[in-house]
Amino acid sequence: GLFFALYCLYVLLLAVALKKGCSLMTRLVGIGALQRIHAPLASCLSPISSSTEVDYRPMPDSRLYPAAARMPKIMHIITRLDMGGSAQNTLLTCRELAGSYEMVLLHGLARESGMTAAEHNRLEAGKLEAGKRGVRFIPVGSLVRQIHPVRDVVALLAILWHIWREKVDIVHTHTSKAGILGRMAARIAGVPHILYLSE
Repeated sequence: GLFFALYCLYVLLLAVALKKGCSLMTRLVGIGALQRIHAPLASCLSPISSSTEVDYRPMPDSRLYPAAARMPKIMHIITRLDMGGSAQNTLLTCRELAGSYEMVLLHGLARESGMTAAEHNRLEAGKLEAGKRGVRFIPVGSLVRQIHPVRDVVALLAILWHIWREKVDIVHTHTSKAGILGRMAARIAGVPHILYLSE
C-alpha cells in the first residue's frame, strides 16, 4: 500500500517535471530548435526501449493524402500484445479501422505472458494480417506489467518520443500500466484527443 502510493507520487512528479521542462524549453528555444534537440533522442531510446523487430511500414503517399486532407493518425498503446482478450480486441480494432485511419499500435513485448509456441504463432499471424491492412507496430521493451521505477521511466520517455515522432492526432490507451504512462506522455506531448479503455 505505502509502496504503491509512493510509486504513484513518483510517477506524477516525473510527469509534472517533464511537462514543465518541455513548456520551458519551447518558450526558451522555440519549437524548431526543440525538434532539432529531440532528433538525436531516437538513437538513444530505440536500442534501450525497443526490440529489433520494429516494423515501420511505408507511410501513405503524401500526394494521395495532402496535409489538409490526410487520414487522422491514431496510436493505440497497450502493455502486453498477447492472446488475452484486451490485446486481441485492440489488435482487431486497429485492423478493422486501418482503412479509415492511419493506425499505429505501440506495445510491450509480453514476455510476462508465458505464451505457448502455438499462441505465439497465432499472434504473429494476426499481426501479419493487420500489417497487410496498414497497421504499424512499435514494440517497446521497457513497457512491462510489473511496477519497475527504472523501466517505467524509460518506457515513459520512449512512448513520449514515439508520440512526438509520429505526430498523432489521437492516443487510445489500454490496460493499467499503458493507460498511466500513455496518457501522461500524450498530455506532455500535447495530443489533442486522449482516450483510455479500462479492460
